[in-house]
Amino acid sequence: MVWGWGTATRMDGGGKAATLQTPASDWWLRSLTGPLPENVLTPKDREVFTAHPDETAPVAPHTRCIDPRPDRGDVPPHPTQPGTVIMGIIDDGLAFAHARFLKPGPSGRYQTRIAALWNQDATCGNARPTRGYSLPMGHDWTEDEINAGLFSYPDGPYPDPVAAYRNAEMSRPLSRLAAHGTHVMDLAAGYDCHDTTTNELGEVPAELALKRPIVAVQLARHATRNSSGGFMAPYVTHAVAYILDRTIRLQPERGARVPLVLNFSYGIYAGALNGRAAMEEWLDSAVKEMWETHGIPVWVVLPAGNSHMMRTHGEKVVGATRPDSEALETPLVLRHQPDSKAPTVVEFWWPERPTSLAAHGLERDKGMKDGLNASQRRQVVEHLATLPSPLRLEIRPPHGDWITLSEGDIPYFHGVPLESDAGIGAMVYHELLLSSGRRELPKDSRGLVAQQKLTLVLAPSVFEQGEDVAEFAQRATTLPAGNWEVRLWNNAQAAEPETVSVRCQRNDTPSGFRPFGRQSRLEDPDYRAVRPDGRADESDATGAWVVRRGTTNAIGSGALSVRVGSVRVANLNRRTDGARPLAASTFSSAGDPANTWDGVDIAAASEVSHALAGVLAAGTGSGARVRLSGTSAAAPQVARWIALELARPGIPPLRASLRAEAANSTASYFEESHWPERTGARILFGPGAR
Repeated sequence: MVWGWGTATRMDGGGKAATLQTPASDWWLRSLTGPLPENVLTPKDREVFTAHPDETAPVAPHTRCIDPRPDRGDVPPHPTQPGTVIMGIIDDGLAFAHARFLKPGPSGRYQTRIAALWNQDATCGNARPTRGYSLPMGHDWTEDEINAGLFSYPDGPYPDPVAAYRNAEMSRPLSRLAAHGTHVMDLAAGYDCHDTTTNELGEVPAELALKRPIVAVQLARHATRNSSGGFMAPYVTHAVAYILDRTIRLQPERGARVPLVLNFSYGIYAGALNGRAAMEEWLDSAVKEMWETHGIPVWVVLPAGNSHMMRTHGEKVVGATRPDSEALETPLVLRHQPDSKAPTVVEFWWPERPTSLAAHGLERDKGMKDGLNASQRRQVVEHLATLPSPLRLEIRPPHGDWITLSEGDIPYFHGVPLESDAGIGAMVYHELLLSSGRRELPKDSRGLVAQQKLTLVLAPSVFEQGEDVAEFAQRATTLPAGNWEVRLWNNAQAAEPETVSVRCQRNDTPSGFRPFGRQSRLEDPDYRAVRPDGRADESDATGAWVVRRGTTNAIGSGALSVRVGSVRVANLNRRTDGARPLAASTFSSAGDPANTWDGVDIAAASEVSHALAGVLAAGTGSGARVRLSGTSAAAPQVARWIALELARPGIPPLRASLRAEAANSTASYFEESHWPERTGARILFGPGAR
């Protein structure tokens, strides 16, 4: 089979997409020919600071809401008590009928604590008017509708969970012993409504069960199954918009505003990690608007990431000419895994550099100062798509020869396909992102900057027939597994050598899904995975280009998002350098030691020891308790603490406030942090850390 680079094609998410066999990645969809699928979701629009191309995601036909539904009136305000905080949860597998999310009701029956629930995968009831927020897909229920429509009581005072999940079309994600979303929601907002004892955080569960209404969104399986996050932004931005809308409508008619603590325990590996991803800017903008317009503090809590030892981040010096790969001591090598049905996606980020609108042929626009709306972003992207990209990338397959590029310009927001008689096997995508700063509280203004980016997408190593494809004869291109070499250079005149950040995107199989993808990684002979004593080596080796620093969650670097690391309890007594206990879990990602502000804010225990991984929280069924580990389990514990100590009317949701509160706290549930790039200001021990 002979491979060669094809003609550059516009691929910014608005022109090309795949036939919907088994969607593997948004980037892979953009790599294939054909019209956009009939059912497509785009992000909820708002002004942001970076000119991003359009992002799309497939929508299951039965969930799509075809016609706008009229507003049937405001959601009634939620009865509040002093100390009430709304808890927002976006996740997969939310067992809303679990006893930890119930409260006493009339006639001795238990009713839901869920103030609003949206299942993005449910069949859209087009004839049913919505309450305020117009749903693009799925179905939602208010607290009264859950109690009256989803709950039934055939065997006593507790609702029948099997019937409730069947009525909400959530039986499939809740068919296992443990569900990620249920575990997370319990750590953040689960309470025994009859427990009057005081727990480790000083909470009285019976009281807080009445003060922690929950607004929950069951994230679409399209967004969750694809661990690369390729379909995440459209679904998550709509989920956040829904929770914010409900939060506004649940506010009391008089008195202080009720804060919101929103936990989103998801993460991806690749991105700029500078707060300029579309979803990060969207979240910052939304939090700022809620505070300035409605006076409602919104705390957004995300995990720091689990990729510390995954070999997904590297730093390579790239010059201005095609490198002689045979002469390189440490070539850039990418491991494309065998038996993986997911594509391998690698991003190459050049450093930011100051620029001006005039340098790109654009005129000063008020929107560039106050944010860019959708039409302004499109205008900038359309202009940049006419400019040639100086970046070049070539690859060599395992045991093969270099596939060299032909001469010619490649404009930004265009992709160059790797083609053969069998079809497209890879794609290199060129981007130039212009940004006018991050949205913060108080506002932090920065000049216009530009950042160049290449994205390499390799076809899966194994083809899988789509579940929804009736004809078995269909086939797709695959690429051989093994070590693929990559060479990069900047073809611009007078280009100086620069350090390029190389990030391998997540493509493993998420919890709760059948095996699909296997995590790709970067290969470096100088990378040391274990120490001579057999323990995991958690420090960067001298001379290695694959590094552990800067591996934090790529959607968690926004200016207003709290990043939470993970701690292993047994590590508090283990000293790695003779003086300081490391404490951090082996997998817990690290920020850059040179810039701790863009790293981890705080940490919580998500595992007890090497032999006892995870923390206890609710399983799918009432009474069940399971252990799950990861920074996804650490984040909701911090969300719970924020609701208890920080989420107060009139207190702006600043990361600095959280760090200061944690650093100055004398509470017994805090331990000292000795590695701020991994465990932040302090270490929290919540009720689940046992």
